[in-house]
Amino acid sequence: MRAITLLALAALGCTDLPPIAQSTCGNAVIEPSNGEDCDSFATTTDSVCLPPGDARECRYDCSPGSDGTRPPCPAGMGCGVDGTCRWASQAFEATATLIQASPRALVTGDVDGDRRDDLAVVERDRAVVHYFGDSAALDAELVVPSASYTEPFPVMAELSGDSMADLVVPHEVGVVAVLGNAGRTLRPTAYPSVVLPEDVDEAHYVSVDLFPQIPGEEVLLLASTKSNPVAALVYVDKTLGIEQITATLQPSQLADGLLVGGLNEDPVDSPCDEIVLPFRDLKNLFVFSPCKRDPAKGIVINANGASTTVDLHPGDLVVGPVVLADIDHDGHLDLGCVGTDGTERFIEVAYGLGDGSFHSSTPVPAVGDGFAARAGTLAGAKPLALGDLNGDGKLDYVDATGVYVQRPSGWERTGKSGSTPFAEAVIADLNGNGIPDVLAAFSESPGALFFNGGKDGYSSSWEVMSEGRLAQLEVGDFDGDLILDVAAAEAASPGRDFLSILFGDVQGAPHPSAHMGLMDSIRQVARARANPAGEPETIEEDLVTISESNGRLSFAGFPGRTDRNLRSPYVVVRTVGGSENLSLETYLPHRLAAGSFDADPHADLTELAATDAGLRLWLVPMREQAGIQPSDARPSELLPEDVEWKKSSMAAGDLDDDGTDELVLLAPSKQGSGSVGWVARSVDSGDGFRNWSLGPAAALSQRFEQDDAGGVGRRLLVEDLDANGAKDVIALDVDGRLRVHWGDGTTSFSGFEAEVESSGKPIVAFALVQADRDAAWELVVVSGSRAYLADLGADGAYHLGAEVAAHEGAVVVTAGDFDGDGVSDVALGSPASVAVFRGIPGLP
Repeated sequence: MRAITLLALAALGCTDLPPIAQSTCGNAVIEPSNGEDCDSFATTTDSVCLPPGDARECRYDCSPGSDGTRPPCPAGMGCGVDGTCRWASQAFEATATLIQASPRALVTGDVDGDRRDDLAVVERDRAVVHYFGDSAALDAELVVPSASYTEPFPVMAELSGDSMADLVVPHEVGVVAVLGNAGRTLRPTAYPSVVLPEDVDEAHYVSVDLFPQIPGEEVLLLASTKSNPVAALVYVDKTLGIEQITATLQPSQLADGLLVGGLNEDPVDSPCDEIVLPFRDLKNLFVFSPCKRDPAKGIVINANGASTTVDLHPGDLVVGPVVLADIDHDGHLDLGCVGTDGTERFIEVAYGLGDGSFHSSTPVPAVGDGFAARAGTLAGAKPLALGDLNGDGKLDYVDATGVYVQRPSGWERTGKSGSTPFAEAVIADLNGNGIPDVLAAFSESPGALFFNGGKDGYSSSWEVMSEGRLAQLEVGDFDGDLILDVAAAEAASPGRDFLSILFGDVQGAPHPSAHMGLMDSIRQVARARANPAGEPETIEEDLVTISESNGRLSFAGFPGRTDRNLRSPYVVVRTVGGSENLSLETYLPHRLAAGSFDADPHADLTELAATDAGLRLWLVPMREQAGIQPSDARPSELLPEDVEWKKSSMAAGDLDDDGTDELVLLAPSKQGSGSVGWVARSVDSGDGFRNWSLGPAAALSQRFEQDDAGGVGRRLLVEDLDANGAKDVIALDVDGRLRVHWGDGTTSFSGFEAEVESSGKPIVAFALVQADRDAAWELVVVSGSRAYLADLGADGAYHLGAEVAAHEGAVVVTAGDFDGDGVSDVALGSPASVAVFRGIPGLP
């Protein structure tokens, strides 16, 4: 039986097998000439080889499954937007894309979430994000205003937790984060510069030109504390020094905002404007002069000065709103107010005499009586705004249902709200034709209605668009075009608001809302004019917000700009003292880096900033949507003084694989020709936050120097170059040589062990690319206007290969998958333009 079996097997062995079908997916043979990357089997665990009959048969698949996860591509392959894995061929081709620009740096990231990398071209006063389509063709662009000075270089990282890259750019004395979004729109995040002391629970901002000899207006604050519920009106100086002026009622009792105007026109008796404090449910309005003339000192704060009062009609109480305007057209400011006797509401007017006193009728006599008189019965109406819409010397109003003009026969509705009632309104000339208009925000939906003022109070209306509901309306000329605008808090998400501006237009209605920044809950939007000392007066007005986050109140300032890009940058600020003796220190950033410095799933920011005592590293944890609370930032100890920190380089990466990034710093020595290197670790500072701890210094024979004034591009990078699981450090020295420190999975750093080959000319820039089938990174190095590919050899060193691109005058380079095919592309920048080169996919 055994013999028969062996004979049978022998007979089978001699039988001819059927030939393998050629050029056929499913024959278990990988045929590159047939466009196959795989056939019936995957070479990597968890990879998926598409079966015969699929449109992409015998290719590796990286399409998302029902749970959103994607199967991994084999090492060395990239995932295209079509869900197909591809190899790179080490070849690049020039495209028709040529961007006219003068780049200081090029940074890449997926800003709009379409899985194609976008290219930010950083110039001296702006960064332009370029979006790509197929074949790396330009699809759109977004201009991001930057700072007028040269440092620091911007960084791009995922800061907001939405998987889209965000861009941090320098702006004025700080930085602004612009959030990536699918709409490819400018979404800057605004930052409060000053967090008020913990015991301040209410605050209302107003600015007054207290000292005419000093440019700009001064800050006054009506604030109360948890320990003292009676609020104080205080003067806040440039360093946050506080001087109490007078005690009064709480901000929560205001029936309207504080009003400012020249009620006493005598410059000797009253050298600054007066403030009207309209408190709800009182029988009178308070009028206070915040300054006075001292015979010895000149103009000084009117500390503990007495207020005057304007009484409403006997028995009536203030309910608001309140208006300060020349109602009777006699050249003096008057006061209008809504009062109530408990049953009905009335418009009440006190006519100013120009000397700080008021009278209940007009024309006014030589001496006022200090009273307001009823000037219109409102019945059940609850006005949102008061103003004289037709110039007849009588106040008209806007309420939830529409616009009403006072006629001899009664109230006439000249504008209607429609199906959605109004929540807030302002009356002002918003198109510069000399006739008051109305802008009324809807209560239950985004947007507002604009009523264009017309003859005898009649108006036509247009809808003004916004993404969220509008509140906290404030009028001012914020772009300096002499046409009034309306600023507002625009709801973005629960607990988050945009500061938005509806810019006025001579053609009619204001423009749709433009976002100036995303903030925590905005409680007040206020007009200001804050010219820093020594700078010329500007036409454009500024904005200030008070916002609330985690029970703390914060200020943010938005300087007016003619380009309509008002920004409140994050500024490294240290506040010293409590509510009685608060002072402010502001520090200028010189370097930025982003990395995972704490346990949350998005990146954080770190700044190298100068202080009065020296330089420090500041760890700035980012919250959701790239939010920052200034009180969260923590400074390191003073950095060593024997190096030139303002010419240093820094980059983040997880050197020891503990889930938290370290910071690598290289700084040129003040003594000799070498440099010093450090690794800083993020450690618990003991108060629930993290901070930087600087490791031991490493003396380096090479000189690493990044001079923002004359240099371009990135000089230092932390990445796992050889794909062995440990992060490495690569840096470009001043002699044009690329140096590599091979990481060993620890935070130790003693110097550089390897040098990347060059073409014989100095290397001026470098970038990382995936250009072949192995998992290790290749380098694109720029030398003599040409880009060469450097590959990591079996000997553990980078060797220079073929020229892959050329662009006359090229001094900066970056890489990214711009066309979304899964293969790295390259952008080369010269002083005049940026050229894009496509990486060509290859086959096994």
